Amino acid sequence: MVEANKETKKKQGDALLAQLDFLSKRVMELEAQALNKDKHFSLRECTKGKKKEGVQDDGFLSHIQQKIEEQEKMLNEMKENIDMLNQATTSNSMTIQLQDA
Repeated sequence: MVEANKETKKKQGDALLAQLDFLSKRVMELEAQALNKDKHFSLRECTKGKKKEGVQDDGFLSHIQQKIEEQEKMLNEMKENIDMLNQATTSNSMTIQLQDA
């Protein structure tokens, strides 16, 4: 029974590590996409767009700013989730090591 518990905890730890690895890779992909978009599309380009009686369409600029803020929120939430998974994984690892000892 003790052996089964150890095996179950080890499987759970492995599953958490796999999830953590997946989330870490996804965050890196999203950060790379954000950096790539920043290189290819800047707010300066918007000023070269259509002008309405000499004034840039502020609605378009605010829409872009809103999208950027939403992406930053999502990235921050993902980073917080990864931190929590790191803590849980560390805790589970320590528990498994203590049980093995």
